[in-house]
Amino acid sequence: MRHRFAWTLFGTSLFVAATAAAQPAPTAPPPPSGPNGAAQPLPPPPSSAQPPPNGTPPNGTPPGGTQAPPPGTPPPNNPPPGGLPPPPPGGPLPPGQPPSGQLPPGQMPPPGQLPPGQLPPGQLPPGQLPPGQLPPGQLPGPGGSNTPSGSLPPGQAPQVPWTAPPPPDVQETPGLSHGVPLSRRGAISIEAAGYTATQPDPTKLDTVVALALNVHIPIATRTFADVRLPLAGGYLPGNVMLGVDRVSKMDARGFMAYGLQIGLPLSVNRGVEAFSLPNGTWNVHEYQPHFMPLKVAFGYERMLGGSFELRVDLEPVVSIPIGDYGYNVGFTFQHAAEIQFGHSIGVGLRVQGVAITDQLSTDAYQLGIEPFAVVQREMGFARLGLMFPIDDSTAGPPFEQAWGLRLWTGLHID
Repeated sequence: MRHRFAWTLFGTSLFVAATAAAQPAPTAPPPPSGPNGAAQPLPPPPSSAQPPPNGTPPNGTPPGGTQAPPPGTPPPNNPPPGGLPPPPPGGPLPPGQPPSGQLPPGQMPPPGQLPPGQLPPGQLPPGQLPPGQLPPGQLPGPGGSNTPSGSLPPGQAPQVPWTAPPPPDVQETPGLSHGVPLSRRGAISIEAAGYTATQPDPTKLDTVVALALNVHIPIATRTFADVRLPLAGGYLPGNVMLGVDRVSKMDARGFMAYGLQIGLPLSVNRGVEAFSLPNGTWNVHEYQPHFMPLKVAFGYERMLGGSFELRVDLEPVVSIPIGDYGYNVGFTFQHAAEIQFGHSIGVGLRVQGVAITDQLSTDAYQLGIEPFAVVQREMGFARLGLMFPIDDSTAGPPFEQAWGLRLWTGLHID
C-alpha cells in the first residue's frame, strides 16, 4: 500500500513537468502604430547603448566637424543675446562695467552685507598679525624693537628712523661775538675815572671823579641805540648824549663803525670842564656848559692773526652855543688808536689825542697814553686803565702834576 502511494506521487510529478515543457512561449505584443498606421520602433532596453541625437556619430564628433568638449570643461562665455562680447582676460572692461568683485558706482550693498573685499571692523585678513605682534616663536630684535630676531638677511642691519643731522658747529673768528667785535657788543656799563693833581704845596691835592652811565642797546643786526649820562662829582649832570650807531662787516676780520650823537645841554655850571681831566680831556664836550654838542663817530677794528686786535677811533664834535652868552661855535676833534693782545683776557696800550678850539679851552691839544687790561666774558666785561698825560698842559707831565685811573664794567645785553 505504501509503495503504491509513492509510485502514484512520482507519476503525477512527471506528468506535470512534461505538460509545462510542452506549452509554447508567450508572444510579444504588437508594436504601436503611428498616425498613418506605420509601426514605430521599440525603444532599446536600458542596458543597450543609444546613438547620439541629431545624427551625431558614436565617436562624439558632430556633423560639422567640431568635437564636443571633454567632461569638466566650463561652458563657453558666449555673449548674451543683444549684449556686448565679454572682454579678453586682462583686457579693459566695457564702459560702465565694474571690475570683478566690485559694485557698480552708486550702488550700495544690501542691508547687513559689507561691500566686496571689505572685512568687518576689527578683523584682519587671513595670515596677518595685529600691529606690534610677532609670530609665535620669534623674539624682538636688538633694543626691544619689533623686528624679529634673525628675520633680516645676513649682514643687513635693522633700519633706523631718519633724523635731521645736527647743525654744523659754526665758530666765530676769535675776538668776535654775535657778529661784532667784543668791544662793540651791546651792554649796560658804568664808567668811573679819577684824577689827582698836585699843587705847588704837596700837602694840598685836588681830586676829581667823573662818572658816566652807558647804555648800548642792539635794535637791529649790528645796529645799536646809545644813551650816555655823564655826572660831575657824582651828582652834577653833564650834557646827556643820545644817538645811534652801526657796525658794518667789511670782511671776515675787519669792521667799520659809524654813528651820530646829539647832546642835551644840561650842564650849566662853569668849572665842570675839569671833570674831563680823568679821561685825558676825552669827551670834554660832555661837561662844557651852555653848549649843545653834535658828534659824528667813526671807528675801525680788525683782528690781526689769532690774538691781536687793532682799533682806531675818529670823532669830530661841533659844539653849538645855547643862550645869549656871546659864545661862538666850538670844534673838537678827538682821535685814538689801540693795540690789544688777547681777546677774552687781554692787555693793551691806548694812545689818544684831543684837539680843541680856544673858544672851548685854553689847552689846544692834549696827548695821553693808557696801558690797560681787559676781561671779556659772555655775560659781562671789565676794563682797567691808567691814563698818563704826555704834554705839558692842563693835566701836566705824568706823575708830576696829574694821573688818572679809569674803570669800565658792565653786562652784555645782546
